[in-house]
Amino acid sequence: MVILMVRKAEAKIIIPFNSLTTLRAIGKAISVDERIQPNPKASIKAKVEKRTLNIIIKADGVPSLRAAFNSNLRLILSCIRVIENLNSLR
Repeated sequence: MVILMVRKAEAKIIIPFNSLTTLRAIGKAISVDERIQPNPKASIKAKVEKRTLNIIIKADGVPSLRAAFNSNLRLILSCIRVIENLNSLR
């Protein structure tokens, strides 16, 4: 007899933005992972609504959820830093 325990994990992240341009740029960057899932154990859905970025991450378990969560937050933070640096050059 084989007993399988399947644990699913899900997280929803809502990030408000002041700049619609920044929001759209980051939304496009995140959408790449949505189309090409880099991790078979986790999936991501991103949606831009008004001035917020809504991200839903579904994973096979908590470790996969944490990895996808951290990866996407690092991507967002990197995008924000690049945009801020580019804006400071003006």
